[in-house]
Amino acid sequence: ISSLCWDTESRKNAPKQEKLPFLEKPDNPVIAFLSERGEVQINELAIAMNLPVHQLSPMLFELEMAGHIKALPGGIYKIN
Repeated sequence: ISSLCWDTESRKNAPKQEKLPFLEKPDNPVIAFLSERGEVQINELAIAMNLPVHQLSPMLFELEMAGHIKALPGGIYKIN
């Protein structure tokens, strides 16, 4: 276990990750927009949110990992 760096003792004392503030808000603009429009391509979403794609992509990834949205082929996102 230690050769794989799976030291369970250090994980017990490790600080917990902070949740991103945009995930905790029920009035998340990305989720609201996707709720209204259904499936939206990332470029269209970036224009609507007035955000560059490089700032929107991590937000979408975190929302996807949290189970709020789903990524589809072609850079399309929808509510999960």
